[in-house]
Amino acid sequence: DFMPRKRLYIPVALLLVSVSLAFGGDFSKEALGTTGGQFLELPVGARSIAMGAVENPGSPEVFTLYYNPAGIARLPGFSVGLMHAIYFEDVSYQYLALTRKINREAAWGLGVQHLGYGSMDEMDNTGNSTGESLSPSDLAVSLAYARSLSFADVGITAKYISSKIQNKASAYALDV
Repeated sequence: DFMPRKRLYIPVALLLVSVSLAFGGDFSKEALGTTGGQFLELPVGARSIAMGAVENPGSPEVFTLYYNPAGIARLPGFSVGLMHAIYFEDVSYQYLALTRKINREAAWGLGVQHLGYGSMDEMDNTGNSTGESLSPSDLAVSLAYARSLSFADVGITAKYISSKIQNKASAYALDV
């Protein structure tokens, strides 16, 4: 019995999601403090934050680039989004999103996310000041492509992630 190709999309998508969850990471109590990039979980966009850090697929805005890059395929023309938030002490968070329609079905997007912790005194491992100061920061730059297909919107995002405390570390990520 031949199964049409369209019927395979949902089982394949569910398989991909379950595999990604299985290898997604260790979220146990023992793993606390062993992962980086926590700034990537900070929400963006006033509307999305007010709705519990989710994006409404029925009315996409430029910040959908952060939550679901496939949604930028539905945005018209050229869109720009800017966000600046000040947290406690000197911690500040900025996000920039740019999207551009390529044609009726496709769009690209650029996102820049920056978290600055201000300046702080450097301490040695005994808690004594070294007389130096640190300016830790985190940065993520995302480049996305989205396309509307006849049955769904799809998107892919490549990310460069950088974190600096005293030394700098960087990584690459891919969201589909």
